[in-house]
Amino acid sequence: MPSDQQFEDQLPDALRLAADDFPPPASDLVRGATARARRQRRVRATQAGAAAALTLVAVGAAVLGGSTLGDHHAAPEAVTTQLVRTGTVPPGEPRSPGPPVSAKELVATLTGLLPPGGRVTSEPPPAMPDSRTAQITYSTDEGTSSLRLRLTRLTPGMPWDGQGQGNCVPIEDHPYDVCSTVSLPGGSTLTTNRSFASAVDNTGQQLWSAVVTGPDGAQVAVEEFAGGAEGKVASTGVAPVLSTGQLGAIAASPAWRRALDSIPTPAARKLPATEDPSAAQMRSALVALLPGNGRLSDLYVGGIRAEAVWDDGNGKNEFDVMVQSGRPDLLRGMMNCANTPVEYCRATTLGDGTRVLAIKARSSTSHASIWTVDTLRPDGRRITVREANSYSPNGPVTRPRPALDLEGLQAIALSPKWAPKS
Repeated sequence: MPSDQQFEDQLPDALRLAADDFPPPASDLVRGATARARRQRRVRATQAGAAAALTLVAVGAAVLGGSTLGDHHAAPEAVTTQLVRTGTVPPGEPRSPGPPVSAKELVATLTGLLPPGGRVTSEPPPAMPDSRTAQITYSTDEGTSSLRLRLTRLTPGMPWDGQGQGNCVPIEDHPYDVCSTVSLPGGSTLTTNRSFASAVDNTGQQLWSAVVTGPDGAQVAVEEFAGGAEGKVASTGVAPVLSTGQLGAIAASPAWRRALDSIPTPAARKLPATEDPSAAQMRSALVALLPGNGRLSDLYVGGIRAEAVWDDGNGKNEFDVMVQSGRPDLLRGMMNCANTPVEYCRATTLGDGTRVLAIKARSSTSHASIWTVDTLRPDGRRITVREANSYSPNGPVTRPRPALDLEGLQAIALSPKWAPKS
């Protein structure tokens, strides 16, 4: 799995101009979604666990306090949506890092935050540049877990939802996660998640986590691998020793303040100017363009993507829209059916010069049908609409066929609602 640092280094190009990350679908669409999910880290959003997480409000404010978080993107009554922190990390006040904190000190602090009576063995911490890390094995009479701690600071000027570990990943990428992101007083957020070491399966080693992110970009992440070190346990039946509520209390502890202060703030970076629609525009366009006879859930908007699960009573159907600008010359060479071994492919050019690629494919793992319409305007603006007859291309089939035909997907892709606001 690529490190978070690798992801952050690649983000500026990948977020807006990465045609390579989201090309016209090839023979296995799910493989691409899985890779993207692993880069984004863990987690899809439900509201499960939110009540337990809110008990940590006072503690979270103490360690990572600041200004109030923005709005929650209030949705229509029929839509459930997750809290996604939009915008970019602020530059903050100039600061000099404090004295360094050793891995041994981190282990001692982590040990002091665990329930009493357990046995702790220190393990070699993972190498993560520009972070403070520690790893231990924690055992009680109830079982054993491996705990991985990471303290870091996010890069100012870069999007909140494109770095670190503090956001839920959409259901498309992690169909079996149970994740919740809640806001804390002072501007911090708490993300708790119950997942598996293999994010696209609901079997194998359980992986639970809690991440607290402050308004200044300071972040504390605690991951728990049930049964022992990552990859050492194959059984789903081995339960984590600590609950996500306990992990959240550890992540929100003010005991990490000195270690966080020892981490230099990364140099500010800035994404290139873009005409891509805002998150609010992406959300409203997706809700307006989907059929009105169904119920929407799991609505996610982040970066250049908008996703939702739609259900008309005949089974869940996942919709995924991507809006992208730039690199028109590269994309034009990809808008054809050459070397595309799928069930069906049709490439056409409309009267205004817009190129349209329509594809029907099938997941090699879940056997879900995945239908896609990819459009490229003469000005280089690309809009891709994809659907699956499941709540996730990686999840089980939930209806006989996708809800819309290719013409319906094309109508969504060609809608003026995706055009940038002047």
